[in-house]
Amino acid sequence: MKLDDRKERVLDFIIRDYIETAQPVSSGRVASKKVLDSSPATLRNIMLELDEGGYLHQPHTSAGRAPTEKGYRYFIDNLISDYTLPRSRALQGHAYSPAGELLCSRRRAAQGLAKPAPSANEFGLLVNEFAHDLGIFTSAMIMGQRGMQELSGFRDVLSEPEFRENGMLENFGRMVDEIDSVMSEYRNALIEDDDIYDIWIGRENIYPGARKGSALVARISLPDKEELVFFAYGPTRMNYEKAIFKIKNLIKEI
Repeated sequence: MKLDDRKERVLDFIIRDYIETAQPVSSGRVASKKVLDSSPATLRNIMLELDEGGYLHQPHTSAGRAPTEKGYRYFIDNLISDYTLPRSRALQGHAYSPAGELLCSRRRAAQGLAKPAPSANEFGLLVNEFAHDLGIFTSAMIMGQRGMQELSGFRDVLSEPEFRENGMLENFGRMVDEIDSVMSEYRNALIEDDDIYDIWIGRENIYPGARKGSALVARISLPDKEELVFFAYGPTRMNYEKAIFKIKNLIKEI
């Protein structure tokens, strides 16, 4: 069901604010940021309606709200825009990062030719940069004759407050122990739906131990019948907009 404009604007603000701060968002904060030209009472009513619709919930006894899985799904499907880099970075293209430098070099080298598969060095840099930039765990493997695999982001994701919740750390550890089979399950789901990438939020996740967080998975065809399978995992509070931008850019470059 499509929400009306006022509800969308309030939900959009709350999700973005919560992703940034990890703190429940009060109606007073929404009012102070001039999200709508409405009275505090009207804002409280809109937030209550979003509660009743299952898009927000009240995690504590305070008045603040946080997004639900349904709220995040609505955000991804209806509210995110093309993520843009800060102007100083955008002017430099990809030159602001080591991985970006390599991708630029590959583009220049491949003009008029088929793009080469990423080298081991490029592969490692791309995975590490993705993990550290988003603060999430990332695993990627090249399936085929080379059989490379890279994991990164343990320290980044474990510093998130959600990983202090009961059971989150144990489930994450089990998932990492079984990462090859986990990635295979998600890859097969992409193939079945004829998708290049997708996001699973909370209880949508295929792997039971991942259902307290969110997974972003992609598969990218490479030369010589190889395939890059990319798996990223973090709290449901991950920056979906930025993650989707980065995975689309990765697919485009590779």
